[in-house]
Amino acid sequence: MFLEVVAGYFFLLGDIGRYANSWRFCTDHHDKWDNTVTELRCRADQVNRAGGVPHAWPYMDALMTGGQGCVPFSHGPHCPGMSDNAYRTEFALWSLTQSPLIVSTDVRVMTPIMNETLLNAELLAFHASTKTPPGRRIAIYGCSEPLHCSVWGRPLDETGSDWFVALVNTGKLNHTIKVSWGDLDWDHEQPASVRDLWRHQDLPQAARGTFGAPVPSHGTAAFRIRQQPAGGSGA
Repeated sequence: MFLEVVAGYFFLLGDIGRYANSWRFCTDHHDKWDNTVTELRCRADQVNRAGGVPHAWPYMDALMTGGQGCVPFSHGPHCPGMSDNAYRTEFALWSLTQSPLIVSTDVRVMTPIMNETLLNAELLAFHASTKTPPGRRIAIYGCSEPLHCSVWGRPLDETGSDWFVALVNTGKLNHTIKVSWGDLDWDHEQPASVRDLWRHQDLPQAARGTFGAPVPSHGTAAFRIRQQPAGGSGA
C-alpha cells in the first residue's frame, strides 16, 4: 500500500513522513504543456518544501505519457495533449526530482515515446537511488527567450563527482543550452565524460569547463556527466 496526501503537508509539515509515503505541493497535472511548465516552476520555486522530509517523497502528480492516441474511454476519447519532446521533459524532470512515477496513461499498448521514457533503465535507476537528495534547478541559462532555458541537476554520489544533468527548454524556439562546471562546483579545468541518457551513448570526447547541446522547443536533453582523472581524454 502506498499512501499519498494532497494538502496534508501544509498541516503536518516536516512530520509528514510519519503518516504518508508522498505528498503533493503543487497543482493537478494535466496533459497540457502550459500545465507541465507550471509544475516545473512550482518545483523550482518551492525547492525548500520539496526535500528534507525523511521517508516521504514530494509528488508532482501523475505522469502523462501520451497513451496510444485517440481511443474511447468512459469519459470520452483521450488524445495526447503534448509533443514527444514535452513527454521527454516531463519524464526526465520527474525522474531527476524523484517524484513518484505514477503513470496516468494506458500501458496496455505502449507507444514509442512511452517505451523511450517509461522503460528508460538509466533514468529509472537514478530515480530509485537514495544515495543523494533529489535534484533541483541549478541554473537559469541565458537564451533569446528569457527564463525558458534552464539547467537541472542531481549529484549521483556523495563526492559530487558524478551528475545527472538535464538541459531544459520550455520555450517556443530551439536553443543550445550549456551547463557550466561552476554550476556543479567543479574546477573549470576538470575533464569529464558525458553520456547521452536518451540515446544511451557515451560521447567520444571529454568536456572541460562547460558542456552544451541543442535542445528542441519543449524538450530536455539528459546527460550523465562524470569527472575524469586529470589527463583523461575519452568518455
